Amino acid sequence: MGLDGVEFLMALEKAFDLRIPDEIAISMRTPQKVIEYIYSQMPHGESGVCLPQRAFYRLRDVLAGWFCLDRSEIRPSTRLDEIIPPQDREAIWAKVGEVFDIARWPRIGWSLLKPRVKTVAEAAIYLATTKPTAIKLADEFWTEHEVAWVVDQLIRKQLGVAEYELDHDFVKDLGVD
Repeated sequence: MGLDGVEFLMALEKAFDLRIPDEIAISMRTPQKVIEYIYSQMPHGESGVCLPQRAFYRLRDVLAGWFCLDRSEIRPSTRLDEIIPPQDREAIWAKVGEVFDIARWPRIGWSLLKPRVKTVAEAAIYLATTKPTAIKLADEFWTEHEVAWVVDQLIRKQLGVAEYELDHDFVKDLGVD
């Protein structure tokens, strides 16, 4: 497994708070195999939540509380630089990431070295993708659809693959090293 594959595997482990044994990782050659394995490791059931929506609500609650805003003032399209004061913006925003236990929290605006977000919606999608376990309740079930959504987002973000089929081989069809 090459560097891209290892980084993708690490992103999956962080997102779902689980350890994928090497022998299993080697056998997960398609997106469908990844989804099936992760779903088998999570408490699963039939009813789920919209992860980006849940992330938005959790993020909105934190921002509204910290900045004494009415929740209705924070919409998905709200720009983060409009609600977080410029003085100490980076430090304040980093503390928001700490609330969700995300070490690699994106920067606001432009950045070469770290992911970046501009709006509350972009931050919510980042949260739902990289740490969905931070927005799911401990006793909540996972649906296969929720697992598939997170895996899809990580394939797009980590591997830079925009279009694929669930049965495509990561190495042969998608060119992942």
